[in-house]
Amino acid sequence: MAMATSGVALGTTSALVDHLPPCSASSSAFACGLGRSAVPTSLQRPAGLLLASSADDAASLSPSGGLCKVSAALCLGVTAFSAASRRARRRGDGGHVKRRVLQPFVIEPINTFMTDMKEMAKRLATPGRVVLDASEGPKELQQRLKLAGASGGGAAEDRAEWRRLLASGALRDLCSGVVLDEEGLAQEGVVKALQEQGVAVGVRVDEGFFPMNGYGEIGTEGLVDLERRVQGCYQKGARFAKWRTRLKLNMELPTDIVVWENTFRLAECARHCQMNGLVTLIEIELESGNQDKHSLDRASYVLEKVMSQAIRQLNEKDVAVEAIVLVPPTLSAGIGAPPASTESNVRATLRTLLRTAPPAVGGILALPGDRGSLKESARILRELQESNTGPWPIVPIYGPLLLGPILETWIASGTDAAHQLLARLLGASVATQVVAQE
Repeated sequence: MAMATSGVALGTTSALVDHLPPCSASSSAFACGLGRSAVPTSLQRPAGLLLASSADDAASLSPSGGLCKVSAALCLGVTAFSAASRRARRRGDGGHVKRRVLQPFVIEPINTFMTDMKEMAKRLATPGRVVLDASEGPKELQQRLKLAGASGGGAAEDRAEWRRLLASGALRDLCSGVVLDEEGLAQEGVVKALQEQGVAVGVRVDEGFFPMNGYGEIGTEGLVDLERRVQGCYQKGARFAKWRTRLKLNMELPTDIVVWENTFRLAECARHCQMNGLVTLIEIELESGNQDKHSLDRASYVLEKVMSQAIRQLNEKDVAVEAIVLVPPTLSAGIGAPPASTESNVRATLRTLLRTAPPAVGGILALPGDRGSLKESARILRELQESNTGPWPIVPIYGPLLLGPILETWIASGTDAAHQLLARLLGASVATQVVAQE
């Protein structure tokens, strides 16, 4: 390419020479850059200026009013040859230009689980269904069974029988998912019984809480060997995981460092879960004491702060929010403060969700808490669904508030009575929901 270009330039020069009159040797030598010694002093001019000039400028330097046109043509030919040489030096083998492509970001590998996780997130948040949270650990469940009067005192056999009772209930078309603890996930027959009814199986992957400071604030444990445990949970049949974040709420708490630490931990959990095929249920609890007098605005401010930081941490760790299901609390004022109406609580909760929850989130599970009654929780849920203007559906997740009466009935009246009560309570919850949500 370089030789062809220079050949064209020199060929053009030769053609000009054939049609132009002869000129002095000194002028030609100067035009071609052969040196200043062969050119009269009166005609000397910096070579760089000559090479950058046009043919007319060069001709103006001839002894009779400028250099001859042959000198100008030769000068332009040398310029073209030099430019072609420079272009040739920039080229690599085969006449192609070598370019260095800078890649500032590492390309993330394709997650082969992503399609299934997105479908699972939407499935869990199906309007007209309920998610059951039976993820109490062995110690908590043993204590609950013991208080209810279990014959074995809440030992391992009592816990296994309780899980078999839940898995064998009429959950089809009423329940979208059941959250177990790791002991329940490993129990033989439970996962298979749930899957046969079309119920998704989940597992709680956090390992409780640890104290963080002298103010009574706590952090969530479970990150040390989380990846190994998550891989084992997927192999046992789990398709979603639950991670709890529990914060104290009053006029001074939570502190910024505790908010940052807990949101960092939940984002790490979500990252490990998505890498191994599990949808993540991010549960945020705001605990207040009996004497706390914080207002509804204060509760709304704290939840907005926590959720904003959580979403920021999820984005920094490249977590796909489409495979995330949020489990926020329903806001309310402190027990010692003047109570707010249910409509105000619902309005504040939805406002916070609209400000913080991305539209791509798989769904919202409303957390009624352990206080109050099932009837009150159902009314709050219906108002949340009716007033919801967000792009995500809102469905309930029930734990001890719904499962507590069933456990007591099982201890007192047997399996059949417990199954009937479970079907009745789930049916009542489904009947009070607003199924048609945009």
